[in-house]
Amino acid sequence: MSQQPNDLIQVEALIKRPEMLSYILGQLSNRMYILDMDGTIAYTVLTQQSLLELVLISEPVTLFTCIHPDNQLIVKESLDELLTNNDKVSFECQWAVNNEEWSWIEAVIIPVKEADSTVHKYLLSIRSISEMKEREEQLSRLAYLDPLTELPNRRAFELHLQQAIANAKRYNQLMALFYTDIDDFKWINDRYGHETGDLLLKAFASKVKRCIREIDMLSRLGGDEFVILLPRIDTVTSVQRVAERVVSSVREGWRIGEQVLEATISMGVAVYPSDGDDAVKLLQNVDKALYQVKNNGRNGISYYTQN
Repeated sequence: MSQQPNDLIQVEALIKRPEMLSYILGQLSNRMYILDMDGTIAYTVLTQQSLLELVLISEPVTLFTCIHPDNQLIVKESLDELLTNNDKVSFECQWAVNNEEWSWIEAVIIPVKEADSTVHKYLLSIRSISEMKEREEQLSRLAYLDPLTELPNRRAFELHLQQAIANAKRYNQLMALFYTDIDDFKWINDRYGHETGDLLLKAFASKVKRCIREIDMLSRLGGDEFVILLPRIDTVTSVQRVAERVVSSVREGWRIGEQVLEATISMGVAVYPSDGDDAVKLLQNVDKALYQVKNNGRNGISYYTQN
């Protein structure tokens, strides 16, 4: 012990004080470190059986080099709070040391107070929450993705539509909405079976995604009903080009397993703001446009008109 640096001996004595020791004993399953005031991770806290000791890190690293760039702002805010209030803070972030892969952790930092309550060191305790984050992501996928096509579902579409309208209003832009379904889809299901019908829905999604931009959104509402949301449109002519490209790609036919199908689609089109300046009006009018093309024999496009 006499060969250890004075700083290490002093810090080790501080963390063995009753209030700190009690906290550390409740964190035995976590990784623990000592931070300097400048954010350097200087020591590892080791707990083996009834022993508690500090190990000097041979190549110290700073806290922020271990934190994913996407999470550094929230960590900085937590550290500012720590310095202001001199009290415990906690946060979640992606963490990696020495070229490890990023993993999610929950971190808690508490001041290591001296007898006069001054603070020169901090105790950092981290525990892995990667499995919890993975479960959250899976639940999110279930909540917002259609399980068959892996497209955004109705719930995701409605949220995205509200945001797209808000952006269009803010930047004075056009936005288009396509409402489409596959003609005679029930007949296809009945004749070729539901498995073929499911494959057709997935193939349809794949074809349409190749016709639209990355910023556009294709969503499955249910059954054979899909919507395509086109934000940031320059002209109505560009809307027409995209609609015709989608319909033409579908008319090329489908090879589904052993079957070659000639399925077509009907599409209604509405444009913001001329055909509706909020989500309710747009959805009502694009539905009317789809109903119109179905009345006219299907296999085509109908643009909403007030008449």
